[in-house]
Amino acid sequence: MTDHLSESSNRREAVAIVAALALELGPIRRLCQIESKTTTRDFTFETGTLGDTPIVLACSGPGREKARRATQAVLDAHPIGCVVSCGLAGALADELPLGAIVVADGVIDTEGGRIDLSPVVAPDIERRLFVGKLLTSGRVITRVDEKRRLGEETGALAVDMETFGTAACCRDAGVPCVAIRAISDDLSRDLPPDVAKMLTQRGPRQWGAAAGALLKEPSLATDLWTLREQATSAADILGRFTAAAVPQLLN
Repeated sequence: MTDHLSESSNRREAVAIVAALALELGPIRRLCQIESKTTTRDFTFETGTLGDTPIVLACSGPGREKARRATQAVLDAHPIGCVVSCGLAGALADELPLGAIVVADGVIDTEGGRIDLSPVVAPDIERRLFVGKLLTSGRVITRVDEKRRLGEETGALAVDMETFGTAACCRDAGVPCVAIRAISDDLSRDLPPDVAKMLTQRGPRQWGAAAGALLKEPSLATDLWTLREQATSAADILGRFTAAAVPQLLN
């Protein structure tokens, strides 16, 4: 890692925002004043400010372990006062519509692990703001019946693939962690398996997976477009909400 993240330890504590994909970070990044960018073999880090708040943005790639490693790299290299695990998620309950925000009061995994988190806000159903548990899975959950079953069994509102990794790293380091997710797929229909596979790829591999899926089944183009539109809309909502929450996180 370069010097951009390892400047003097007397700098003010920053809020770190860790997300899996550039799509998830893009909307909040556009609201920040970016001062430096560092790309390593595995991660991309950017430092700057959001208003008066120092910010570190980390794009980890998909999955719990990558999220943990990216979070640890940021904590090792920069004075961090709070970490936000930020991104998109799939609904596990029928009452969560597309674009709803879930702020976690805890995160669980499929092995029975649990970490309590501070929700920092109160629920407001009229604003589509929910507070509850997140479930971190090791794979994309594509079927509505499985998502509904997981919701009923665990009590979690939504599922993602990264929050537990970031939260566990913060717990071990003694750094506060906040988890904010926006719903990009609800319980109205299954995700096509090839679309789910594409979601776990990055860069050229992602485009290769998409091209391969379309060659096998050209009708997937509509599903890909719809999913992209849903994800982009949810990411915009996520960015605005997160940006509004950030100034309160270091108080």
